[in-house]
Amino acid sequence: MREHPSLRRTTARLADVLGVGLTVLPGGHEGFLTRPAAVASTVRALLTVPDARVSTPLPR
Repeated sequence: MREHPSLRRTTARLADVLGVGLTVLPGGHEGFLTRPAAVASTVRALLTVPDARVSTPLPR
């Protein structure tokens, strides 16, 4: 699946503002439907990283 350039730029900018990296989930846009176990495993790993800024509030 090919990603849309403006969506990629927007997502990359948001990650930059938040100070986090980008992660590509398995299965592309429909990964939650086509590869749920792989997506869950990836998200679980992201949420268990000690310095993941999961609870950091968005800048105003």
